[in-house]
Amino acid sequence: AFVCSGFTTNFKQIVKLEEYYKQGIISPDELAADFVDFVRMCTKKWRVIEIRADSAEQVLIAGLQKALLKAGIMLEITNAIKGPIIERIRFDQTMMGQGRYKIMRHCTRLIEALQSAVWDDKKQDDVRLDDGTTMIDPLDASEYSTEPFIDDLMYGGFAA
Repeated sequence: AFVCSGFTTNFKQIVKLEEYYKQGIISPDELAADFVDFVRMCTKKWRVIEIRADSAEQVLIAGLQKALLKAGIMLEITNAIKGPIIERIRFDQTMMGQGRYKIMRHCTRLIEALQSAVWDDKKQDDVRLDDGTTMIDPLDASEYSTEPFIDDLMYGGFAA
């Protein structure tokens, strides 16, 4: 899953602009080609300043970085911060509650993932269910793309 997130002036709102999601097994070459196409599409429409990826996937990141360089796209992929999931969930809930979280209509997989996310009732603490029965990857991708900007959004979002 890939999600392109944008921010309005002064970090007043988050806007989920584009998404990519594919289920099932695909080859590394197919994934790299799809990723390059996704990045090209996003960079044609918006100013992309960074790409974040799951830090647990270093081999995958290296392959995607190589594909970008081969395609002449000079953007570096950096590791996602991957703070506590509960903090990322609460941040998104806060933004939604303030009317500052927007999703483009065509981002149907992210919308579906948000609508189907549930708590794991087998856990004592608030933990998002991640047993394959719900779509978690679009949520992770979305959160990773926003996480570096949480302070700007929380504390800078009300600037004039």
